[in-house]
Amino acid sequence: MLSSFENGLPSLAWWLQVDTANPTCIYYFGPFGSKEEAESSKNMYFDDLRQENDTILYSQAKFCQPRALTISEDRLHVTDFQGASLQLFLNFIQDKGAVISS
Repeated sequence: MLSSFENGLPSLAWWLQVDTANPTCIYYFGPFGSKEEAESSKNMYFDDLRQENDTILYSQAKFCQPRALTISEDRLHVTDFQGASLQLFLNFIQDKGAVISS
């Protein structure tokens, strides 16, 4: 695994992004040296999250510089939803009491 931080921020590298419900949250695990390394580690992180009763909505390995390692519901910005799953967005809206009609 690579060094996690540069100038107090997570480094630009390969990260495993995991979107969860209960709580609505985006987690970044890493950094990793490659996309394959990030993908191959996900079951270990999934097990940890499931032990905490988190519901995993989506995961992806991505080359990025996360603004934080854990972005909880009360800290989500509009820009966080650009790289997140649609289910995370819908879960967030539902948690806020919004009604979605088709």
